[in-house]
Amino acid sequence: MKTLTKLNFLLATLIIGSFIFLASCEKPEIGGTGGDYTMVCFPQHNGGGLYLDTIYIRYNSSEPPATGLSGYDVTIVGDTTEEHVHCPGLKAGFYYIYASGTDTLSHLAFHGGMPVMISGSEKERDVNIVVK
Repeated sequence: MKTLTKLNFLLATLIIGSFIFLASCEKPEIGGTGGDYTMVCFPQHNGGGLYLDTIYIRYNSSEPPATGLSGYDVTIVGDTTEEHVHCPGLKAGFYYIYASGTDTLSHLAFHGGMPVMISGSEKERDVNIVVK
C-alpha cells in the first residue's frame, strides 16, 4: 500500500511540475497590428535611398507570399519628400517586408524584400532593405 501511495504522489508531482513548466514557457511572438512598435524602412539602392517608396508587409512570416503583391497584409505609401517609410502600430514578431520605389535621379523603378523580426526590447527599428 505504501508503494502505491508513493507512486501516486510521484505521478501527481510530475504532472503538476509539467503544467508549471509548460505555463512558464515563453509564447512565440506573432507579428501583426495592435502593438506599440514602429518599423522605419529605408529602401537602399547602390548605397543611396529611394523616394516614392511603397512598403508591403506580410505579418507573421519570413517568406514572401506566393500570390504576389495581393498576398501582403498591408501596404504603406511613403511621403514623397522622405527616403523612408514609417510602419507604426506593430506587435513584436516576424514580418516579411517588400519595398518598391523610384530613384529620383535615374527615374528607374526598384524593388526587393527581406524577413524582419521585431523583438520585445525595441520600440523602433530601422530596416535597410536592399532593392534592385
